[in-house]
Amino acid sequence: MTNGKADVRGVLLTFIPMATATISLVSSSAIVAMIYRSNKKLKDSYRRIIFGMSMFDICSSFAVTFKIFKSTPESSNANMWLPLGNQTSCNVLTFLHILGTVGVTMYSLNINIYYFYLVKRNMKEKDF
Repeated sequence: MTNGKADVRGVLLTFIPMATATISLVSSSAIVAMIYRSNKKLKDSYRRIIFGMSMFDICSSFAVTFKIFKSTPESSNANMWLPLGNQTSCNVLTFLHILGTVGVTMYSLNINIYYFYLVKRNMKEKDF
């Protein structure tokens, strides 16, 4: 592989996840704002689940959006282009990424359980 192709690959592997994470960050922030501004706020279970999932997605998306600060120039690999971080930024962003990913996964499980009881068990919203 030539140096030019490796540079293009590094740029793509750096900026494509950052671009999609930025879209996710903006979208989840919009969902949180819409729930917060609505009249019902967090009164029903569905809104609480979506609100929590969006909050954890914001954490994870924030970490991926600023992923260039997750690698230090000394420890960067061939897949990272323009590493600007230090050990502290790497630790903080890694913590946020793991926290967000685990949180979104748990809320996704929660929404599956919610719909299982709502649809299959005919449970009412107020009973959930």
